[in-house]
Amino acid sequence: MSGLVLRDSEWIVEPDTNLANLELTTVDLTDGSWSFVDVDSRISASSFSDGVSTITTNTITAGNINQITRNTDQNVPRWYKNLVDSDGVQLTTGDSFIFISTIQPLSSSNPSKYGFGAGISVNPIGTGSGTNEHCIQGQGQQQGWMFQHVCNQIALNVEKYTVSIYSAGASSINNATTSSIMTYINNFANTNGAGSISFSDIDNRLSKNNENISNTTSSFFLQVGFGAKANSDSAANNSEYKQKIKFKIIKLSKT
Repeated sequence: MSGLVLRDSEWIVEPDTNLANLELTTVDLTDGSWSFVDVDSRISASSFSDGVSTITTNTITAGNINQITRNTDQNVPRWYKNLVDSDGVQLTTGDSFIFISTIQPLSSSNPSKYGFGAGISVNPIGTGSGTNEHCIQGQGQQQGWMFQHVCNQIALNVEKYTVSIYSAGASSINNATTSSIMTYINNFANTNGAGSISFSDIDNRLSKNNENISNTTSSFFLQVGFGAKANSDSAANNSEYKQKIKFKIIKLSKT
């Protein structure tokens, strides 16, 4: 069926969206559209080829600052840019939308228990993943980051992965999945909502409520970070990490 859609102040007739053909956008952290924060120079190199994001690390010592789900004092390397809908319109905390991200980990060289996280935030330059209900910007504030994290975990010579879902100052962790692709969906509606992750190899899911946001006018950001599963995890010099990251925004009508 077709319907009326308002685009650029003009009503036009468009066919309904066929979600069966929904395509996700591949994240390329090297395409020049991202801002980058790496306060301790943990990343020595990054590249992109055939849809795969690859980074190489300097030596990373264990500590709270590197634990990606750390509530207050996390300060991991991260890439961010404005979160916009399919028409390029900035999304805010008063909008309703569905955010989808997929992470596909790939075989890497000498990886530790580190990996990428992908999601949405209100203060990407802040310290600490945790709650930022007032959406205050600046380095002295927390990120208000809601995301999934996939890190390497080698067990009995079988390449497995640890998956976490994070929001509102806490995380849920699922150990040792061998899923080829992890799918995170956040249903956000006018300052609140929830996220969930599904798996292809186990009858399980992870889910977390979003943090309660107290205003409807703050901008959202698309944020990708790189960090450890735990504060006891370190990474060797020249460790390599490869993952395919994709995302999609579906803006929903409020009426």
